[in-house]
Amino acid sequence: MSRLEAATKMKLSRVRSIAAWCAGLALLCAAPEAQAASGDADGTFTVTISQVEISKDGGASYTTLFSGSKEINIAAANAGAVATGLASGVALSPGTYNQVRVTI
Repeated sequence: MSRLEAATKMKLSRVRSIAAWCAGLALLCAAPEAQAASGDADGTFTVTISQVEISKDGGASYTTLFSGSKEINIAAANAGAVATGLASGVALSPGTYNQVRVTI
């Protein structure tokens, strides 16, 4: 693997981690009012994610990282790892991404 390939791979990994962190933050902010969220007295707060998208042109166009249905307990210790898994295996072009859109 060349240095360029290694650097690109590292940058893509960082982008995925940042996108997952942003998705988690969006979930935490939106969950109390979202119809796709539910919670109970035992500390389980579940959010159903149906789509995660990322943009590098200020929201004019988006690349889909995840589309489907995934329930995440945002109160769980592994919530970030589960959210990161949504973008697993997605190939992103190099660049600066400045928008994340999460549909719950």
